[in-house]
Amino acid sequence: MSSVRAPLHQACVESGNLCSVCAYKINSNIIASWEVDVIKALYEISKNVRLNHRYESSAIAGSTLYVALEGPPVEELERELARRVKMRGVERVRVIYYRGGLEKLLEAIFGQRVLAINRVYSSDGSSTLIVKVERRDPGAARLASLLLKTQVEVEAIEPRKPRVEGAKMGKHDIKRVLEKI
Repeated sequence: MSSVRAPLHQACVESGNLCSVCAYKINSNIIASWEVDVIKALYEISKNVRLNHRYESSAIAGSTLYVALEGPPVEELERELARRVKMRGVERVRVIYYRGGLEKLLEAIFGQRVLAINRVYSSDGSSTLIVKVERRDPGAARLASLLLKTQVEVEAIEPRKPRVEGAKMGKHDIKRVLEKI
């Protein structure tokens, strides 16, 4: 049986009567109230289409709704979501598929290899993710911030070149070093 794993119970979402756990998630802004429509659409689609995915989050950037799902790509899911999710100002739906873990999600968002991820905590309890990539992409950083619901900053760094086997290391000539002294 295919199913979608989401942070809200399927019975609560389908009936519209939220249990105390689901209501707490919405009232404390862990889940935005408009995300309930996205999760409901995913539950409805999973009845007809084989979905075995985990819902991570969704975000609206401009006129596009982005949905992050952990699992393999599903054909026509974007079109079906666009048909079922009717929100004011949303014209397109884009699904970001990834294979487990924060690093893979960030790689899917940035469209490039993530070299390092660091989380920095501030004194007020908030945190910032510092993502190191090869090319800076401010749009992807903004989308990552929206999807992860935390501040994401990007550092572009040069990747290390792989060392060629058998290549000489840059050894110093002792005589020349001593002559300079």
